[in-house]
Amino acid sequence: MKIYDTIIVGGGIAGIGCARLLKEKGYDDFRMITKDIGGRITTPKTGHVNYGAYYCRSDYHYIKEFVQFTRPLAVHKASYVTTYKNWKVWHIICKHPIVMLRMMLLLRKVSKEYQHFKKRSEEIGQTEAIKESELINELYNAPAEQYLREHGFGCIIDHFVNPCVLTTCFLDVSEVNAFAAIACLFILIHPSQEFEFVPEKIISPFFENIEEDEVTSVAHENGHYRVRTKKGKTHHAKNLVMATPIHITKELLHAHWDTNDMICVHMAHVRGEFRHKYEQGEYIILSSRGEDVCIAHQYNETYIFYSRTKEYDLDKYFKRHEIIHKKYWHPAGYIGSTLVDMHPEPNLYVIGDNNFFGMEDTYITGRFAARKILEGESATS
Repeated sequence: MKIYDTIIVGGGIAGIGCARLLKEKGYDDFRMITKDIGGRITTPKTGHVNYGAYYCRSDYHYIKEFVQFTRPLAVHKASYVTTYKNWKVWHIICKHPIVMLRMMLLLRKVSKEYQHFKKRSEEIGQTEAIKESELINELYNAPAEQYLREHGFGCIIDHFVNPCVLTTCFLDVSEVNAFAAIACLFILIHPSQEFEFVPEKIISPFFENIEEDEVTSVAHENGHYRVRTKKGKTHHAKNLVMATPIHITKELLHAHWDTNDMICVHMAHVRGEFRHKYEQGEYIILSSRGEDVCIAHQYNETYIFYSRTKEYDLDKYFKRHEIIHKKYWHPAGYIGSTLVDMHPEPNLYVIGDNNFFGMEDTYITGRFAARKILEGESATS
């Protein structure tokens, strides 16, 4: 019976982060079992338009090495459509210059701490890094709207902060913690670009370690983990890295942990002609509270439409349209202030966007798991 040293379940950005670091360090006794590469980050066969995660910030030091950039994310071209008016960023800046200046100072302060936090997350794990940082811990556990109002930003919540949160998290500012809301605003201080995900580029170092399959059951027996798959295979390993969405991880492990709320969103890739009201701006932010969220104009003259409800009506926004592709992101991510332990028991690692909603943080959870595995190997060799 072959017993691998490590099995990674899931080929999303967290699993990729783990596999790449293991391979970089010359560790080859691992198997990644996944039904797809990229997980919730996908690109259609025609290319050019990225589904899922939409942009990459300049402070995404790991992720930006593995993507193909397309065009800059032009925040000033976003338009927030309300019943009475279309708002743009410069409207808010002109109306509240002092408050916006204070917001920029807050963003720089939090970003500086966040860069340190990312390094510590790779070394000690997200859960411990959050507790270690007084500022990140405060923001993670504070309701965003309450925090912003208490710190004098109430006047820019509705027409500035909320649209940024909606288009990134698909949630209203009243539904997220303060760190999530502030992280959505980092695009103001870190230049960002739209991108295409290039699977071949990111998996090339460990391509031979990948098995295309889906795990159906996991058990811990005789000092190792037994993993069974949809294709009827059984694998065994000393270390198990669960890099699937947390609700799937809990189901496979029969775990009963408290976790953050699941965010789900419906997406449609559309070709069409806008109605006059929606012709301004590359990014049209539509509403809040469980309805249509936004429309992003693509450079190939198509549109990506996002809605939190299945019963959306594209005729409200387009004179005529054709749906190229539909997708239901279940989940699009998780958000809240509940911490999931990344190393709940010896030789078991639970990684992904369980604590933080973002590509870079998710990737770093994989690197943390890899580091712990490599440390264990060093200790026993």
